[in-house]
Amino acid sequence: MSQVWGIIGLGWLGAEFASYLKAKNQKFWGTHRSSFSWEKDLFPGEFCDILLVNVPPLKTMSASAFVAKIPENSFKRIIFVSSISVYGDVTGEVTEGTEPHPNSDSGQWLYEVEQALQKRFSKNGVIVRAGGLMGGSRHPVFHLAGRNVISHGLAPVNLIHREDLIRIIYELGEDRTVAPLVNAVTPFHPTKENYYSAMAEKLGLAPMTFEKGGSEGKIVCSEVLPHLYNEWLCAKLDRL
Repeated sequence: MSQVWGIIGLGWLGAEFASYLKAKNQKFWGTHRSSFSWEKDLFPGEFCDILLVNVPPLKTMSASAFVAKIPENSFKRIIFVSSISVYGDVTGEVTEGTEPHPNSDSGQWLYEVEQALQKRFSKNGVIVRAGGLMGGSRHPVFHLAGRNVISHGLAPVNLIHREDLIRIIYELGEDRTVAPLVNAVTPFHPTKENYYSAMAEKLGLAPMTFEKGGSEGKIVCSEVLPHLYNEWLCAKLDRL
């Protein structure tokens, strides 16, 4: 299906998504931070079938003001990239039906935006709660390397590679039915200690020391993805 995509946020994820669309001969337009300020500028007036909103939390702007700026009749579907941080410290298995309990300012802002979007775009809105992001030169192991001791070594990881997230977003735009909420996390959940130790060795980083604990941490799953996307490109999260 040939559609026009609008991408608000041509950053680390959005620019690669645009490249993916170009390779598939899909039409699109997009904005950078330098070309569109959510707080100061008018919303882009170009038409699109699918609007992808992919911006970091704008905590200087209320969630209601953020959503109110999006025009209602300039697209057929809107996809908002959120984060599993909205679940906070929920433990055990987490699905799309689990009630969020954000415990950070950014998580709270994202959850409030989700609620406002679902209210305003109840028939054509999609929320994508992405796991920890990796790909290209980006990987959480680089932030952990060099720390003296890393807590919660037995906690499960909840990550997703950029290439898989891009394809999930694309499928959500192509799918005839609207899934209002999707947890986008790779179904691979080793402990932090096992996973990051292996990645550090693979990437030639210094060994890390982990505290025990965290085994009660959350495992984010999806009841939607098995029906939408099951051919994972980075199923073991073992490459950049």
